[in-house]
Amino acid sequence: MIKKYIITTWTKYAKRHGIKFYDFAILDNHAHALIKARSAKSLGNFMRTTNSLIARKVNFVLKRDSHALRERYKSPMITTEEYLINTIGYIWFNIYRATKIDPRNYPYCSLYFRISGEPLSLLSSYKDLGIVKSENEIEFVEDHFQKLFKEEQGLKSQHSFDDAVYEHTHTIGTESTKAARETYFRECLKKMDRAPP
Repeated sequence: MIKKYIITTWTKYAKRHGIKFYDFAILDNHAHALIKARSAKSLGNFMRTTNSLIARKVNFVLKRDSHALRERYKSPMITTEEYLINTIGYIWFNIYRATKIDPRNYPYCSLYFRISGEPLSLLSSYKDLGIVKSENEIEFVEDHFQKLFKEEQGLKSQHSFDDAVYEHTHTIGTESTKAARETYFRECLKKMDRAPP
């Protein structure tokens, strides 16, 4: 109920605030979205409006009166095509990593709509981003998903999109926070024998 409300709320306010959605995944305790904003101000206004409405809905459904959203949203800039492609995969596979649910069958992930062809007015075409070279966007989505799924299953473990996405998406905060995150990340990779080059 709340997840559907989030999609409905995003859809209602995105155009009004000059926001384009390309991908999203809504989990039980957080969400990820790949969006393009007209400006920093429009992004701020959109997030303030939708987060306020979503928080009220969460409190209403759960019959409580407290903070429903713990943290401010993070909004790193995507600056390269590789980073963009990696971020798409990160969003798609977030639900799989958390629950082993196939994102193609999860109606709170944009991949579900892109693969099934079921229309969702919230989503903008990848053609706007210049990453789809053919006329068939579904072909791009299916090919990218299959490649990432093989990587996720360990069939092509030499390089994972996790590393590149982590390097870019976790750079918000003070210098000491960034340094602590980097140290923690490298320790985790060592434990998994996946130290970056």
